[in-house]
Amino acid sequence: MDYLDEAGKIQRDISKAQIGQFVLASGSLSLSDLRLMEKTWRLPSVKKLMTNGAESQNKLPPIAKGQRNNSELLLARKAAEEAQKAVQGGIDLFFDLITILPHTIQARLSGNTPTWCSLSREGMTFEASDIVLKYGAEIPGEWNILGILDAQPDTPGQSGEVDWGQGEEIAAKMVGIIAPITRNMLGRPGYCYGVTPLLVFRVVAD
Repeated sequence: MDYLDEAGKIQRDISKAQIGQFVLASGSLSLSDLRLMEKTWRLPSVKKLMTNGAESQNKLPPIAKGQRNNSELLLARKAAEEAQKAVQGGIDLFFDLITILPHTIQARLSGNTPTWCSLSREGMTFEASDIVLKYGAEIPGEWNILGILDAQPDTPGQSGEVDWGQGEEIAAKMVGIIAPITRNMLGRPGYCYGVTPLLVFRVVAD
């Protein structure tokens, strides 16, 4: 860090940095050890809880006796029932995917330039689970992350329709669809910058 600082290689305003530059971000630090959740998804009670919650939020009221021949109301009812099936299908897809997706240790700095990164267990001097048990998600104090900028916040309209093509193209494009789903479930939020962390530290006052 001293060498990079002396050479003027560290960009301290991450919003002005280019991909590949060394950046220094500061703010409040939250830590998530998603490995703690990895086996939880396999519990039938967890899926039942999510399903029941979705059903209660989207429960359709009965049609009044005098409205049972109302064609517009019946069409609206049918559309609502189809939407309910789509919600359940989404829950089923979530549980099919979530058990095979990578569960990592993640850090997020909040502030003017929200910043996200994943942490290597081998590079940590403590167990992430110990931090979660001691503090919860938020860790007290002002924290800093020195890293390499490798992702910027999403811009509207980044994703679009998929031209499936033929043969082996289909497998490649399936990966292209699953990858953003994986990120949305377990990875970098769209509004965050992404860095490869080199140092995560807090300045200790004299």
